[in-house]
Amino acid sequence: MGLRTTALDARHRLSVRVGPVRSFGDPRGTFVLAGAVVLAALLAWSLPLLVPVLPGSLAFAAT
Repeated sequence: MGLRTTALDARHRLSVRVGPVRSFGDPRGTFVLAGAVVLAALLAWSLPLLVPVLPGSLAFAAT
């Protein structure tokens, strides 16, 4: 809901009222946005776990 609210071209008070209405009016778009946020969080969480693998890949690419 916050992403849709900030994307509106309206004053702050109007955006807070119209944002939830637009979110509930388009459930498929809301689920796509929620899925994108979840995917971004999973990728951000997994990056530190992949850092130890990076030097081996770089060494293989350099040869």
